[in-house]
Amino acid sequence: MEQLAAFNPRASLAELHRLRIQAQVFGEETDCWLCHRHADPTYDGTTHPWSRTVDQTRPLWLGGNPYERSNSHLAHRICRDMRAAALRGQA
Repeated sequence: MEQLAAFNPRASLAELHRLRIQAQVFGEETDCWLCHRHADPTYDGTTHPWSRTVDQTRPLWLGGNPYERSNSHLAHRICRDMRAAALRGQA
C-alpha cells in the first residue's frame, strides 16, 4: 500500500480504487499468471520488461471490469504486452 501513501487527493475515486486493487494483487500474488515465473518486486515498475504489473483476465476493451479483484492478476510487463498484442491481432 506504499503507493496509497503518495496518493494525490485530487485524483479520481476510480484511480484510488485501481491503486487498491493493485496493492491487493501485489500483496497476494508473487508469480506471473501468464508465464508462471516469479515477478521480482525490485525491478522498476515503469520501465523494466520483467517488472510486475496488474493484468486483467478479460481485457477492458472486451468488457472486463478493472475494479473486480477476480479479473485482476499479477503479470510481468512483457508478458502482459505480448498477450495484449496477440489478443488485438485476433480481434
